[in-house]
Amino acid sequence: MNGLPERSRAVSFPSVWPSEVEKLFDDNAARLRGYLLSVGCPEPDVDDVIQDSILIVARRYASLDHPEMVRTYWYRIASRLVWKILKERRDRSLPGDPADYLQALPDPVEGAVDPDGRQAALALVHRLPLRQRQVLWLRVVVGFSEAETADVLQISVGTVKSQFSDAKKNMRKFVEGSGETREEGTN
Repeated sequence: MNGLPERSRAVSFPSVWPSEVEKLFDDNAARLRGYLLSVGCPEPDVDDVIQDSILIVARRYASLDHPEMVRTYWYRIASRLVWKILKERRDRSLPGDPADYLQALPDPVEGAVDPDGRQAALALVHRLPLRQRQVLWLRVVVGFSEAETADVLQISVGTVKSQFSDAKKNMRKFVEGSGETREEGTN
């Protein structure tokens, strides 16, 4: 829980809830946070998604068919909550010219120190199409198996293999400097 803001650390579990859920939260909340940010969850909503999803897991824990897959289940719930947030934001339209709502923001990269290249690596990952980014993050960062990744994203294992292979190829292209930016509408 080291990397989480105070709000996320405030989740308390009633004593009737399984200690496994508490351990799940303690061991995985920071990784889930990274995953949510990587798939486009707005920063202000990340902690709420983590809290809402772990509470759903805790409430449904006793009825899970496979409690050993609870981490996968948590990621799936969190993913659905993010998709719902993104859909609601996309569906919400602003009246008038969108440029009226924009303001000049300072360049966050300017003056930033990144000695180990993490920001550059994240920038490359964000150039991938969304589905490839999700698969790459779940397989490499979170360490999910192909089957667990397929379960979280509700796609076939074959699709996971294909998307993971494509993501690795695209990352190589990006690193070599010949990669194009992600295609719009590509999952």
